[in-house]
Amino acid sequence: NVATVFGDTAPSTPNSQIKIAADEVVLEDGSGNSTRSASVACTIDFTTNGAGGLDTSSLAAGNWYFMFVIFNPSTNATSCLGSLQSSIGSVTLPSGYTFAARVGGNSYLTRNAITGFYRIVQYGRHATIIVATSTPTNNLPNLAVGSEGSISVPTWVAKPIAGIQIPVTASRVDLVMSTPIGTGTSLIMAAPNNGYGAYSSTTNPAPCVTGAPNGVGNSQICSFNIEGSGDIYTANNNNNALLQVAGWEDNL
Repeated sequence: NVATVFGDTAPSTPNSQIKIAADEVVLEDGSGNSTRSASVACTIDFTTNGAGGLDTSSLAAGNWYFMFVIFNPSTNATSCLGSLQSSIGSVTLPSGYTFAARVGGNSYLTRNAITGFYRIVQYGRHATIIVATSTPTNNLPNLAVGSEGSISVPTWVAKPIAGIQIPVTASRVDLVMSTPIGTGTSLIMAAPNNGYGAYSSTTNPAPCVTGAPNGVGNSQICSFNIEGSGDIYTANNNNNALLQVAGWEDNL
């Protein structure tokens, strides 16, 4: 019941602002009553507080922030709000605003010598990281670089991801798996848990395996649900292999 876009067109200050547009959003109050806001269009300026800004505190690097659409039934005003809190019950709503719906999350960090939000476009629940120069995402975030674990034993290496490269509210992750050109035969595997078999298994193969023969590079996008630990698992046999985060699906 939530359709959200974090901007085919970016807000004027994308390092500290997030633009929200939705055909409609269904919001709830603390008593479970619901209301519908149509043609939602607003921008959260995280350098301010109150409706259209942060609920409390100040914007600080190293945090994940969550975005809400909010509604004031006394004035019939729809606005948006940012918060460190992902749960509606923990958000400090501005005076008069009693209805809210979470529509996403984004990381505010210093990366590539730039402090700002990830550049993402989100449709519905699915967020995609946008690679753009002179931004915190001038390349996709790395989860693994180089040889780790064993693809044949197998020996899986845990990679914490929830609340680090993706929001804690994410239910699914998109990964890019890359093996390099001209560095010998290489394989990389990824899985939501460490119960999967070796790359050669015919009965219990990992859900994501990609490889490249000598002299040929290869890459693929892989997607699976995040399981209880909030980690994903990988193994690869090449010092130049990459496992990167391309996006996520939020559990709205």
